[in-house]
This record gives sequence, C-alpha cells and structure tokens, in this order.
Amino acid sequence: MKRLLFVTILAGLAWTGHWFWSAHSLRQQTDGWFAALRSAGWTAQYDDVSILGFPNRLDQTFTDITLTAPEAALTWQAPFLQVFRLSYNPSHLILIWPEDQTLTTPAATTTITDKGLRASLILDGGEILRSNLEAAALTFTTAENTLALTGLTAALTHIDGPSYRLALNAEDASRQSDEQAAQDPGGVVFDATVTFDRLFTTTTLNGPRPQPQQIALRLAEYRRGDQSLKLSGDLTLDDMGRASGTLSLQATRGRDMLALLHDQGALPLALFDPLEQALTLSGNMNGSADTLDLTLKVYRGTVSLGLIPLGQLPPLRLP
Repeated sequence: MKRLLFVTILAGLAWTGHWFWSAHSLRQQTDGWFAALRSAGWTAQYDDVSILGFPNRLDQTFTDITLTAPEAALTWQAPFLQVFRLSYNPSHLILIWPEDQTLTTPAATTTITDKGLRASLILDGGEILRSNLEAAALTFTTAENTLALTGLTAALTHIDGPSYRLALNAEDASRQSDEQAAQDPGGVVFDATVTFDRLFTTTTLNGPRPQPQQIALRLAEYRRGDQSLKLSGDLTLDDMGRASGTLSLQATRGRDMLALLHDQGALPLALFDPLEQALTLSGNMNGSADTLDLTLKVYRGTVSLGLIPLGQLPPLRLP
C-alpha cells in the first residue's frame, strides 16, 4: 500500500514537472514566434499572455493583441485571442476569437462581430494538415457596407504536396438586415482544390507566404430562394496573381439574380450591362430568357465572353 502511494505521488510530481516544463517551452516558443514576426517587419504585440489549464491543458490567452503585415499595411486588432491545446497532444490547437475585432487597411476599417467564432488546427511538426472554422454568425461592417454570414463553416485540408482543398458553406450571406435575410435566406457554397508554391506551416505569417498557382474550382454558388448563380472551372495564375483559364457560369432566374447582386453592391456596375446582354443573347439562343449558361474565357485576369470583354479579375494573391 505504501509502495502504491509512493508511486502515485511520484507520478503526480513527474506530471506536474512535465506540465510546467511544457508551459515554459510554450512561452519561449511564443516569444520566439512574435520576435520572428517583428524581424520580418511586422508589428506584433500584445499586452499580456497567460498560460493556464493544469494538469491536462495548455490554455493561452493573449490580451490586446495587434498584428500588422508590412507589405499589405493590413492591421488586425482584438481585445483577446485564446489558443487551447492538450498538454499531451500539442499538435491539436483550438482558437477562440472575441465577439468584436477590427481589420484596417489604407482603404477602410472593417469591424468584425461574431457569435461563436472558433477554429481547430491539426499540425504535423510545423506543417498544417487540417483546419476547420465555424461561427453561428459573422458580420463585416465598413462605413459603406455590411456583409452578414450565418451558419458558417470552412475548412482547409492538405491533400498532397502544396495542394489543399478549400471549402466554405454559409446558410446565409446577405447585405440585408437580419429580418430580411430570415425571410429570404441566400446561401453560399465554395469548393476548390488550390495548389500553392509552398506548404502552409506555423511560420507562414513570417513570410514568404504561400501563393496560389492553380485553382480547380469545383463549385462556387450563391443561391437565394429559387435563384442561383454557379461558377466552376480551372485557372492558372502567373507570378502577379493574374488568372488564365476557362470558367463555366450558370444561373437560374438569371435576370433576378443579376439585379439582386447589383442592388446589393456585390456586382460592379461595369459588369452588369455586359452580363445582362450575355443573358439576353443566351436566352435567345436556348429559348429561355431567364437561364444563363455560358463559358467564359479568362486571360491574365481579363474575363471575356467570346470576343466581348466583361471585366477584370483582381490579382489572386495572399496579402
């Protein structure tokens, strides 16, 4: 009995030592990570960081955290950020964000509000194998616009080499008020395989960041009621992020969908008239004035319907 008690006490002391050693190592790793960001030109600071969770968890809480990317002049600020992990499985992380954050660029300041925004991160050494994100509601507000997402889930999954599957689903995505969206919900689906020029790792933020080279878009869909807009295709990107390839565009109740996107400000005015003309032409050819089924050519970012240029895609690069 005494021997069992001795072994139990010894095991408890050993585990206590292991936890405090792990907490000390984690604090050193955190200090090193922030120092590496600052060496790369970032503004990376926080007021305080605590590590709790003894005996089985390592729960980090950063307060008043600020990160600014030098090249993009992009600043993220939050009153806190929590990173949880099991002390015996440090490769599985849980991230929890506050209900209010801000994202600032030279063009605008975006206020981000959320309900239940959290993500999981699975690592293999320093490589990111899988990440899942969810939020009951996520709203982006600027001085001019508000975009509200509800029932949001997103995932990044490593496939092979520097290729990843990116998926996103939102039960509703709207610039309308919550009451209007509840009466007429409009969901979003995105599913693509993206090949980057390098792997995603825990030092990705330090730079150089992975940049997309190829996009195999299975489906990008926006739907509202019996209206829908679908996009699929394959794109290759040059060093400037300019896309080239072919896209398939389909719409049900296309006129109403185009008008909705136009009214919500989600469709640039320069694209509205050409797409409306394309819808009319497509309707005359297939006998339906309200169904859009087109093949679009993309060359160095310019989107065309046959010989008719429709507009310019922005460079597809990570800031």
